Amino acid sequence: MSVYLASHSPRRYTILTELGVFPQVIPHRLISEAYPSSGQLAHAMTSLCEAKARSVLPDVLDEQGIITDDVWVISGDTVVINSPSQPLNWQDILIETVHIFGKPTTADEARGMLMTLESVPHGVMSGLSIWHPKSNRIQSGVAVATVQLSTQSDQQRNHYIATGAPFDKAGGYGVQDGLVAWFEGEESTILGLSKTLFLQLSEYLGLRLGTV
Repeated sequence: MSVYLASHSPRRYTILTELGVFPQVIPHRLISEAYPSSGQLAHAMTSLCEAKARSVLPDVLDEQGIITDDVWVISGDTVVINSPSQPLNWQDILIETVHIFGKPTTADEARGMLMTLESVPHGVMSGLSIWHPKSNRIQSGVAVATVQLSTQSDQQRNHYIATGAPFDKAGGYGVQDGLVAWFEGEESTILGLSKTLFLQLSEYLGLRLGTV
């Protein structure tokens, strides 16, 4: 059996190995990962994850250009969100009612994200898709965690930004980086791939983890 991870996230790869899955990494081919301006965020996230998985089809064909039965593709996406009024269920929120934090590209952007996210609890949403190209069966879902960052001094914040750690993480921080005061939900969701959701989708699809 061949399992591919359509993501260059080292954290997703590590989580999968902890579950006994050792995928080959093939970054997705999507040019844009932008979300629409309105609609249900969870639906937009699963649609993006499915598009990422399907985009690597040319990379998983065998030498004859055929899709074999033992190929599986895993993809994911993670965003950090906050809302003026904290929703009871993050999965039900609409895109137009929240601010979505992606990965910062500059030190100023990272600093602004961290200062904003330190002020109130926020949500971390991680979407996941598992696709079986041969049968075109695909299962997707979203896991959510609530996070509160600890308040940092300007010096602490600047030191963290100077390490470069914020720039490959949604919201500009990682739960493993010592900035989180508390969280509710799975740590793996905050890291980018919910273990519980992965096991649920795998069971539904009949993906036997002991064989991958």
